[in-house]
Amino acid sequence: MMIVLFGEWMKLHRQRLFYVLMAVLFALSVANGAYQKYGVKPETASSDNWEAQVQRQLDSLKTTQEELRPGTLMYEVNQEDILIHEYRLEHHLKPENERSAWHFVRSNQLLLSLIGLYIISFGAYTLAAEYQQGTIKALFLKPTSRASFLHAKFAMIPLLTVTATAFLLLVSLLIGYVLFGFGGSDVRLIVSDGTVVEQSLVQSTLRYWALAGLELSIMAALAYTISALVKHSAISIAVSLFIYFSAGMATRLLATKLEVTRYVLFANTDFNVYFEGAPLIKGMTLAFSAAVTAAYLAVFWLISYRSINGRDVPLS
Repeated sequence: MMIVLFGEWMKLHRQRLFYVLMAVLFALSVANGAYQKYGVKPETASSDNWEAQVQRQLDSLKTTQEELRPGTLMYEVNQEDILIHEYRLEHHLKPENERSAWHFVRSNQLLLSLIGLYIISFGAYTLAAEYQQGTIKALFLKPTSRASFLHAKFAMIPLLTVTATAFLLLVSLLIGYVLFGFGGSDVRLIVSDGTVVEQSLVQSTLRYWALAGLELSIMAALAYTISALVKHSAISIAVSLFIYFSAGMATRLLATKLEVTRYVLFANTDFNVYFEGAPLIKGMTLAFSAAVTAAYLAVFWLISYRSINGRDVPLS
């Protein structure tokens, strides 16, 4: 399997799109850093009146909250901001306005969605393209089992996710250090299950990136399974990207009405909600989401395996 995996990795490096993605991530990170450094002036709160400023912001948030509909995403986000402002006033915590490298890394995590587009497209394309281009015949003629071929293709998804995510993380950290340095507070206030807690900025950022990468790999595994079934790259990519963009919102809407939504894959892939925020449905736990996700991944692998082994491929 390792030989097949190495071959797949070398095949990836011969594709220009991989390097285009790295270049785009670097360019957008530089642009974001330059904008934050020179295009935006950070809000400053003097030692004398910062509590009055926070109180005014809190009053504004409460006014806005009365206009929002309960249960909506905006309502929940606004409610978290209210809790954090109240916590600052209660514990006399001055807002941290100084930017640092880790603050920049946190803000640059939006680019993970771009990695998601690439990883999911790769998962939907990598197997289906072999069938469309006819190269699957040559692969099956090699002294390698179809299971090894499947495992190597499947393993490329987390390997590529880790590579792209680590690259973006290191680039973000480097740019953040050059522009802002490593100063500033390491305390970050977040709302977890309705309670404000203090977390380390560094630890929470690294955890977020790791779990976000895991979520992208899960979605790419679904795309890979779709490609194993339809064996058509264009259809696989289109269906996979549609699911990627729409599944989250659809699942959130269903969760407000159906308890059974807790067993849907897309309600369990975002593990960050157990550390920052709240689960989609009350009563869900990290262990439950991990078990549900593992069950889905096992089903994905089984479907892909049967799809490849259950259909004869003419080799001549």
